[in-house]
Amino acid sequence: QEAFSDIARLVNIPIEALREDFRGEKNEVHAIYTPLAKVFLLGLGDASSSVKRIKSFRHFSHRCSKKFSAAIAVYFPFLKRSAEIEDALIGLSLGTYKIGRFKTDNQNGTHPFDQDDAAITVIANVEEATAVNAAQRGLATAATQMRIMDLVNAPSNIKTPQVMARWAVDSAKKYGYKATIWDKAQIEEAQM
Repeated sequence: QEAFSDIARLVNIPIEALREDFRGEKNEVHAIYTPLAKVFLLGLGDASSSVKRIKSFRHFSHRCSKKFSAAIAVYFPFLKRSAEIEDALIGLSLGTYKIGRFKTDNQNGTHPFDQDDAAITVIANVEEATAVNAAQRGLATAATQMRIMDLVNAPSNIKTPQVMARWAVDSAKKYGYKATIWDKAQIEEAQM
């Protein structure tokens, strides 16, 4: 109830009109045009689990990408815990992934969130540091998942042993762990 009142006040429409057009059901999207911005309402339904929230935001990000600009604000009147904000950012980011990116006839354009000037502003009922940390964790988690999806989806002529080794070394450098790359002789010596 309170969130509907906040949204109605934010976009300057009567709460009855908002309730008539938007119920908050799973994956329901409603666009409202104001003089200052285009506002999307995303229904999460019973988004009681992390997986459900991530799927809803991923679906929204992918399905509505042509309607977005590179800079958006995400208002979380219902989401009050950092894990929920993290889930939302994971989903929004995963929605940018192009499954057919390795196909030669891939004609997909760039998702607005993949552009250099992309910015997602998080507005939530938590402390700023908490929201920033949750958003950063969400974006890092999604980036890792998309790198893994690239490895899974890449054809074998791209997934050579040298490329896989470079991927492991780059990942180790970026995330602060140790990666040791063995050549064929070392593998045979270890009888692997």
